Amino acid sequence: TNLQQGLAKAWHNFDGTGTVSTRDNFNISSLTDNGTGDYTSAFSNSFGNINYVFGGGTMETGSGGTNESTIGAHRNTSYSTTVTTSSFTMQVTTSSGSLADRTVFISYTGDLA
Repeated sequence: TNLQQGLAKAWHNFDGTGTVSTRDNFNISSLTDNGTGDYTSAFSNSFGNINYVFGGGTMETGSGGTNESTIGAHRNTSYSTTVTTSSFTMQVTTSSGSLADRTVFISYTGDLA
């Protein structure tokens, strides 16, 4: 069933606040904290190309602030995405555009290599 079209080929549930840690996952080999609101999930089994789809949500875990945040593919300083077949680098931003540490729930759908 892992080769069937339409099934999630990877998913990641992690706490991006404080000491960043994976809560649960499928097909994720590691999690890297690149700074406030900036994370990289590495896949155990790579995708066949960079045209996979991601979707997810975030959750505020503290008593202050706002939960209005989104997940986007990270762009580096040359404005190219850092999406690769072996990892996905994301940034979590608030509604005001500020990077923010959040709990993240994300899934990836596409063809494995």
